[in-house]
Amino acid sequence: MPTIDLLALPPIAQQELLDFYQFLIEKNKTAEKPKANKLDFKTFLLNSPKCEELEIEFERQRDYPRDIAF
Repeated sequence: MPTIDLLALPPIAQQELLDFYQFLIEKNKTAEKPKANKLDFKTFLLNSPKCEELEIEFERQRDYPRDIAF
C-alpha cells in the first residue's frame, strides 16, 4: 500500500482529514463509556440481599405456577 505525504496535500484536504480524525476519536470516546445505569445480571445478584435476610418462606413455592423454576 503506497504512503502519501500529508503535507503534500492541499490545505483543504489536510483540514478535512484532521476533522475526520477528530470525529473518529470523539466517536470512540463515547463508545467506550460504560452505561452506569444498567447493571448486568451478575452484578445484580452480587448486590442483592441474601435470602436469610429476606426471610422468604420457601415452603410456599407450591402456591406459584409450575412454569416458574426455583
